Amino acid sequence: MQRHGTPVRLHPVSADIFLEALIQAGYAAHQAGDRVTAARNYADVLARAGDHPNALNLMATLLIEDQRFAAARPYVDRALRADCQHPFALMNRCIIARALGDDAGARVDAEAALALLPGDVRALHNLANLHLDRGEAARAISLLDQVLESDPAHAEARLTRAMAALALGQWQQGWQDLEARWNTHTFRTYPPGLRNPSWDGAPITTPLVLIAEQGLGDVLQFIRYARDLKHLAPHRILAANPVLHRLLARVDGIDAVQSFEDALPAGSITVGLMSLPRLFEPVPQPRAPYLTADASTIADWRARLPMTSRPRVGLCWHGMARPGYPLALQMDRRRSLAWNDAQPLLGLDQFAWVSLQTDPPDDMIDALLPSVAADLVDLAETAALVSMLDLVITVDTAIAHLAGGLGRPTVLLNRWAGCWRWGLDPEQTTTPWYPAMRVVTQRAGERWDQVVARVIRGLDSWQPGQPLPECQR
Repeated sequence: MQRHGTPVRLHPVSADIFLEALIQAGYAAHQAGDRVTAARNYADVLARAGDHPNALNLMATLLIEDQRFAAARPYVDRALRADCQHPFALMNRCIIARALGDDAGARVDAEAALALLPGDVRALHNLANLHLDRGEAARAISLLDQVLESDPAHAEARLTRAMAALALGQWQQGWQDLEARWNTHTFRTYPPGLRNPSWDGAPITTPLVLIAEQGLGDVLQFIRYARDLKHLAPHRILAANPVLHRLLARVDGIDAVQSFEDALPAGSITVGLMSLPRLFEPVPQPRAPYLTADASTIADWRARLPMTSRPRVGLCWHGMARPGYPLALQMDRRRSLAWNDAQPLLGLDQFAWVSLQTDPPDDMIDALLPSVAADLVDLAETAALVSMLDLVITVDTAIAHLAGGLGRPTVLLNRWAGCWRWGLDPEQTTTPWYPAMRVVTQRAGERWDQVVARVIRGLDSWQPGQPLPECQR
């Protein structure tokens, strides 16, 4: 059994027969999904033998499955003190270290586990994830191919391989591998009617339900393909997060928008938004703006913003706070600007700066910018505000996709070894996804203040309404 890439297996140890029976029963319950019984049995073992490495490691596994990585770490450390060559505890410590931002420690543990269990698919997958985190996509694919040779049905590994292939521009293979996502634990949490999308791109006469899957940025990026469906399905419905409803109801090709929990129309067929490139346009091509803001909402923002003759520049300096998702939280920390990083931008008083943060993490920065967070109640409001700006500078990719879809000049401050969408070359500033966007990527070892300095050099010759000039030097 494997959840979120977490190994759940026993490591042979010498122990009392009664304790072994307890842990075996707990392990069987764990495999069957009965986490309450599993936790109770592991706790009973630890009450009798506090240094039992299997019980400690399996208790940590339960916590890792709940993304409680900091709480899991003491259990894993105790397991490894009891048995320093416990391969599954090493794998768990690798997962914890990666989630908590200790990439070097994670790699040491991944390699140690693989040395103890050569060819083990879990150890290979862990190490592949670490390579992909560093932008080493080709090396990740080499390891993932070994996993898939041993276990072709390993959905998590195939999904990781999709990310690596897409980062390398291997579009056909990447989109094909991406279909494995529907068999991973994360995607099985979708409402039942949305779990097994079946549309193959052929013309249909029944309603087509598009699933606005994954994050807000993913939806804003891939809703571009909705207009391609008009001649293939008579009625196209989008199932999406309510924060997207007003904005995406305006998209060409969408007839109605509903929530995930709403009943699907009788006879409807479903498709994930991120399956559409495989069906229609594997190699991304530049497209005209496909998102629009409501004219009356734009007028409201025009009346609300202070009058100025200076170009308005929107700034989003921090990723969305997601404290319940440690891996996402680590990503946000890697891509977010500190006060000292953002201050040189705000010091450019030839621009009128506007905050695009909805959850400002830094009161000092927020105090220096017009704060509109309370009014940005959904993406339709944000789209109207962005439509009023001459330029958007953002570390948050949802804002980048929104501005890009609206056709607004945008600068994405892209973290080192970032998302597959922007490729692996830190010197590549253009992207086929958005013609008016410039991607300024953090180089290996480069600080954010150095990236900001490059953007400022580009702003020296920037003209409102135009993409940012070259600023890679």
